[in-house]
Amino acid sequence: MLRRFLVGSLLVMVSMGGSIGLAQELPPGLRSQELHYRWRLEGLSSVLARLLTRLPTTGDAVIALDLVSSDRLEVAFTGTSEKAAPDEYWKYETEVDPGAWRSLRVTETLHYKKKHKTKTVELTDLEVIDVLSGLQRLRYLPNDGSGRHLIWSNRKVYPVAVSTAGTRERREVNGAGVTVRHLAIRGIKEPGQNYWKARAELWLTDDEAAVPVEIVFHQALGRLRMTLVGLVGDE
Repeated sequence: MLRRFLVGSLLVMVSMGGSIGLAQELPPGLRSQELHYRWRLEGLSSVLARLLTRLPTTGDAVIALDLVSSDRLEVAFTGTSEKAAPDEYWKYETEVDPGAWRSLRVTETLHYKKKHKTKTVELTDLEVIDVLSGLQRLRYLPNDGSGRHLIWSNRKVYPVAVSTAGTRERREVNGAGVTVRHLAIRGIKEPGQNYWKARAELWLTDDEAAVPVEIVFHQALGRLRMTLVGLVGDE
């Protein structure tokens, strides 16, 4: 159960936001970017992981963007832990049409001990945005992206509400003070729709780049927090 929570949490941490069928431009000049994070479990999930299962409670994660062409953006999330061997990782990759923010395919790869699994899902017949691309889209929506959105995850679509959580805040990132926007994401109960039971928060720099400097995912077992530690890109 805790292993599912850990892997699922890392996925959802990069999945928040994303609506279906609305075009949105990337910032001018963006061709590639790598966002480096440090993640950690907090609350009951961290205690159980240490005492009962010996699962990792901290690690590193990278979100990489590559604008291959005008109609294809590749986004990849790679997560490792402090207990992982050099060849152990979990990777989630997606290809998306950045003009319509419509996902084309999603690939998940898990290398953990003797488990080497890869799964690809084609989304070309669906007018949806997958979870990882959804976060990137939310970065560039006007008016903080507030309102109803849809996320696609594990072959299901969930309606969620995005709202501004308070006023602009000051954060310190790698020793420098930055102004950030604080967003909150919660599931919406709607007849005939899947309900997302968790909730999430993210802090984006208050500029054109809208870099996610921190992301927190909440659910019953605790929290998973991702904090930005570095950025490489050509914005």
